[in-house]
Amino acid sequence: MGQCYAVSLRYKIKDEKKLVKALNRFIDEHEGKDCRFNLDMWGEGFDRSKFDNLVRVFFSNAGCYNQVHWGTLVKAPEGLTIERCKEEKIPYYIKYETQYDTISKKYKQHDVLWIKAPKDSEGFSWLGSGFDASYGWESVMEKAFEVMAKYLEDDSEMDLDMDECARDFRVVGGKVVEDAESLDDME
Repeated sequence: MGQCYAVSLRYKIKDEKKLVKALNRFIDEHEGKDCRFNLDMWGEGFDRSKFDNLVRVFFSNAGCYNQVHWGTLVKAPEGLTIERCKEEKIPYYIKYETQYDTISKKYKQHDVLWIKAPKDSEGFSWLGSGFDASYGWESVMEKAFEVMAKYLEDDSEMDLDMDECARDFRVVGGKVVEDAESLDDME
């Protein structure tokens, strides 16, 4: 076993066609030279023309397809019920929230319906993944995020948690900036 990784991407794409082309170019330039992407393990018919497929190559591994989670949890809109979620096959979760009631001066617990949304309230997509890969794979993820940055909106983020440390990156003006706090954690 190599190193364990937990990756969280929050992103908004400006130009998906150019992004896909850039990621494919990155794979073609590095495959077999300084890293192995194991494209053959993704199965017959793996479509490299889709961003959702390519992002898995960098931020998960072929054996962990089910460990890639798309979307983010948001409070359900007013009027949405569990029954409707079931009928329309909308992934949902029940969270318990506690609020202080100023009239009764007691805490009350109630259920709140949350749904899995493909985008957050600011229009950013989300991907989360947990997997193991070779030590040093974080450098491949960092380089891939740098390639992606040119085609992502500002405030797109990548958070990497590894065995020994956590590092956070953000897109600013088409460039990747590492959060200073994550650099402090490495010392």
